[in-house]
Amino acid sequence: MAREEQGTQLVERHGTTTIAVVTTICRVIDIMGEIGLVSHEQSSGIVQIGEVVTQMH
Repeated sequence: MAREEQGTQLVERHGTTTIAVVTTICRVIDIMGEIGLVSHEQSSGIVQIGEVVTQMH
């Protein structure tokens, strides 16, 4: 009976750990998406600055 309880506890801990890992991976994917979006916006801003400087000459 004790071994069954230990097995059940291990399975429960494994499930909890798996959920935590998946949640963390999803958050990392979200952050990477945000970084990509901000990088694109920054690049667009730099291009616009370059165009304005070119028009000033």
